[in-house]
Amino acid sequence: GGQSVLVACSGHGTREVQTTPVGAELAGVEGGSRPQLEWAVLANPGLVTLTVGGNDIDFGDPGGVIVDGSLDGRLLDERLAGLQEGLTVVLDRLVAATDARIAVTTYYDPSATVPQGVNGCREACFKTVVETALIAINDVIGAAAARHPDRVRVVELADRFAGHGAPNGIGPDGLRADGDGFLGDLIGDALGAIHPYCAKGDTVGESWISRVDCVHPNDQGQREIAKAVVDVLG
Repeated sequence: GGQSVLVACSGHGTREVQTTPVGAELAGVEGGSRPQLEWAVLANPGLVTLTVGGNDIDFGDPGGVIVDGSLDGRLLDERLAGLQEGLTVVLDRLVAATDARIAVTTYYDPSATVPQGVNGCREACFKTVVETALIAINDVIGAAAARHPDRVRVVELADRFAGHGAPNGIGPDGLRADGDGFLGDLIGDALGAIHPYCAKGDTVGESWISRVDCVHPNDQGQREIAKAVVDVLG
């Protein structure tokens, strides 16, 4: 009969977890808003689950870190350093100020087997860029968690989601091909930040990714993440 408190906010990075007030419902607390991290400290739960870091890297708009068909290594390294610093602060605070067990998920590759990609880096090129960035992000998450081996468990998602990448997204492929034709020129830029991960043509395998944005998990994906957390925590 324990109480669950959900304070997760889509789009937040490690800085927002520490500083941006959000609302929540917690027994004995009269409303109000406080940062997600402070809600966790106030609740002092038995378990904290945490997925954060992708928005520190801003890989929701992958075209911003791809130059001439490859990753901008300098920019990626700067963002990874920010992620390392931010996640370290969050985990240190949770360990010091709560009694909770902490489960931190890594990131899966949301991209389709054959993704739309971005101008100058489509299909196999884009898939390689995503895989390279994913390894770097997950390495940083693992390193931050390793500071507290007795309290923090890492939940690996990449292998579990392999073969279950994004489907073809909402609307015809042409709408998402910015710069590749009349429709793309008119509308593609508006979708370019989220649809590069979508499948080009038919999906290969059962997708666990939302066809709305081709990044976040669908219902089955959510269930698989929950299973992964349970598997790690036993």
